[in-house]
Amino acid sequence: MAAGLSWLALFGTSSPELRVNFLDVGQGSAVFIEAPNRSQLLIDGGSGSKILARLGEVMPFYDKKIDVLLLTHPDQDHLAGFLEVIKNYQVSLVLETGIKSDSVLNQEWEKVLREKNIRISHVKAGDKLALDRQAIVTILYPLADVSGQEFKETNESSVVARLDYGQNSFLFTGDADKKVERGLIFNKLNIKADFLNVGHHGSKNSSDPEFVSAVNPLAAVIQVGKNNKYGQPHQETLDVLEGLGINILRNDLLGNINFVCDLKECFWAK
Repeated sequence: MAAGLSWLALFGTSSPELRVNFLDVGQGSAVFIEAPNRSQLLIDGGSGSKILARLGEVMPFYDKKIDVLLLTHPDQDHLAGFLEVIKNYQVSLVLETGIKSDSVLNQEWEKVLREKNIRISHVKAGDKLALDRQAIVTILYPLADVSGQEFKETNESSVVARLDYGQNSFLFTGDADKKVERGLIFNKLNIKADFLNVGHHGSKNSSDPEFVSAVNPLAAVIQVGKNNKYGQPHQETLDVLEGLGINILRNDLLGNINFVCDLKECFWAK
C-alpha cells in the first residue's frame, strides 16, 4: 500500500455530532464510532458474542451495516467478536495489519472474509481514514507494512490510531506495549490527545509514564472485564494515571462509556 494512502467513507446524511462508544464487552476491547454523516467504524470486537448486544445498545435495531472494521491485532479478546459482527452486519471494509497468525481463530477470520468477499487493506503509519470531512482517523503504528510478518509478541504489532474531530482528539492503542509506546515518542509522532484508550486493558506492560505524560489526556478509558483473571487494571498503571491527575473511566465499573462531541468539546453521555 502506498505511503499516506487515505480511505474516504462518505455515507448517509449529516448530523453535528460525533459519537465514540467504548463498549463494555468484558475482558476485551471494542470501540464504536459514528461520524456526523452516520458513517461507522468499529475498532476491535471483543472476545465473543457480547459485542452484538452492545452494538444493539448504540445502534438502531434496523441498522445492519457497519462501514469499516479496524482490527488492531489478532488476539482472541480483540478478534473473536468480529466473527459475530461479520455474520450479522454488512461490512464494506476491513483494516488490519495482516500479520501472520496460524491460530484457529485467525484462520476462521480469514475464511469468513474470503467467503463474504470483503475488501481488506493492510495499514501502516501515515494511512488515513476520513469517516467524513472533519472526522479523520490517522494510523500511527505500525511504522511500516508488517503484513505477512510473524510476531512472537503480537502486542508489538498492535495498531495505534488517533481520531481528530474539530478540537477533539482520541488515541486508540489496542494492546500496544511500552516498547511500542517509546517508539512512538522516539519517532516524534503526534500522540497528544484529549482522550486515551489505555493500552492492554491497563496492564503494567503498557502505559509508560513518559508516554502517558506525552499524550496528556483529560481522561483515560480502560476497557477491562470485572474481576478478570489477569488482575487488570494493574495498580502500577492506575498509579501512573492518578499521579498525572488524569480522570479514569473503566468499563468494569461504568459499563459502556459514551462520548458525544461537537467541533469544540466532548461530553460524557451516561
